[in-house]
Amino acid sequence: MDADRCVSGNGDAKLGGSSIAGVGGNHVRAEARPEIGHANEIRAEQGDFPSPSGGQCTGDGVREAGTLGAERRGEHHRDGKQVADSEHGEIGPGFGGQRQAEIQRFRFGQPIPRTLHAAHRRFSVTSSTSSRSAHWKWLVCGLLLCASVLLYLDRQTLPNVASRVTKEFNLRQEQYGDVEMYFGYAFAVGAFLWGCVADKWSVRWLYPALVLAWSAMGFLTGLVKDYESLLVCRTLLGFFESGHWPCALKTTQRLLARDERTLGNSVLQSGASLGAVMTPLVMKFMLAGRTEPGVWREPFLVIGAVGVLWVVAWFLMLKEKDFGNGESAPEAASPAVPQREENFFAIFTDRRFWALVVVVAAINICWQVVRAWLPKFLIEGKGYAEADALGFNSLYYIATDIGCLGAGAAALWLVKRGWEVHRSRATVFGVCALLTSLTAVAAALPQGWALLGVLLVVAGGSLGLFPCYYSFSQELSTKHQGKVTGILGTVAWATSSPCQKFFGRLVDQTGSFNEGIALAGLAPLVGYAALILLWREPKADRPVSVG
Repeated sequence: MDADRCVSGNGDAKLGGSSIAGVGGNHVRAEARPEIGHANEIRAEQGDFPSPSGGQCTGDGVREAGTLGAERRGEHHRDGKQVADSEHGEIGPGFGGQRQAEIQRFRFGQPIPRTLHAAHRRFSVTSSTSSRSAHWKWLVCGLLLCASVLLYLDRQTLPNVASRVTKEFNLRQEQYGDVEMYFGYAFAVGAFLWGCVADKWSVRWLYPALVLAWSAMGFLTGLVKDYESLLVCRTLLGFFESGHWPCALKTTQRLLARDERTLGNSVLQSGASLGAVMTPLVMKFMLAGRTEPGVWREPFLVIGAVGVLWVVAWFLMLKEKDFGNGESAPEAASPAVPQREENFFAIFTDRRFWALVVVVAAINICWQVVRAWLPKFLIEGKGYAEADALGFNSLYYIATDIGCLGAGAAALWLVKRGWEVHRSRATVFGVCALLTSLTAVAAALPQGWALLGVLLVVAGGSLGLFPCYYSFSQELSTKHQGKVTGILGTVAWATSSPCQKFFGRLVDQTGSFNEGIALAGLAPLVGYAALILLWREPKADRPVSVG
């Protein structure tokens, strides 16, 4: 008999002329016939059928078809029983080309581990993306980068014209501070809400709806007539912008294999720094030399309208089938251990989640504090002229973008050299945390090129932390990725916002910006320590042997 290899999911399977009972109660039964050919089709249909133990099994709705044939490897017989070995093999054309999948070891007629179900689900990822160009998924990442750019353009437009707005509306500095505060609170609430929605609704429709919503709030900001209207528009802007990250991370999780996600997330995150660099340039181009009342409104209208173009590009590039059946992209190098628990609340018993709570708080404290106080640190703390400080601020964000893309590229390079995926990410994260700690050196340096050079190194490390963190968060759950991102986003804003007030109080008490800047840069080291101490890769169930 020519023994054929198969992995059956929840449902009935047909192998040539033979019948295979679907997995139910963690059992599989098989019959084999000598006349089975070498290229046999496998199908798993939805339906109920009796298990070998007499119970009832329910199909999971997954349908697969593929030709294994010549791909069979590692088959042998022992004690008269057919054995299918565990291996990493390529799936035949019916599964859409070169797909890597882990086939768990099992024996016919014996109980099989639960992880076989998860391994089977990796086979069922739609093959629609395999029909795309090899460069298509990276073009999608570029589109996500553009969404991040739009996000920061809409967000940073107001800070760049804040002096004009507060003067025209006759606002106190505290009132402007309230605008920023309510933006942050709305972002924290929306992060969790939109994370939950992203797990339930199609990201293909939810994401562009959110982009349109926050673009509309940016556009309407250019039409406000009083402080109350401004406050409402900026609060709603924060609420809708908070949905960007859950939707974007769901997209990269669906389209990119595990070893590609850090680079993909780097491309996504780099849009934040590009937006921060572009905003003052756009402001300067549109407003330079113009002092008439109300001229500050024009950038809001133009930038808000650009969001419509992004939505059109999104629908042209992605179809519903590109997001598959709810599973993440097939694993390539170093596949993650299959998820054994899809219950949302089980995430809170996972040590990795609590490691990321510390990580996300630490990296956001560093990023947000330095972002908010760097101009004052240079102007009031180190004595730079305002024009020089603002010019360096643009250069600073260029360095953050380089660091972000470099972190993703470094992680992928290490994987290509044989490193395990998690080890490569953790190593890059640790290096970036060391770079941000150089704020302690910068605080002690006087005005000069050495100070500016150290700050540029800090810039690269501070944003390089984020693609690693995003990739860590994508390991916790496929089904609940949106909620995980939302909860951690809420933690990020809830912990970093009070630090701004603490920083200001510290400056008032000491008369120096040095201590606050130094402490902010050390925070990511705390996150790295939590990652090392708490993160543990889950163990796969051990295969059952035949007695």
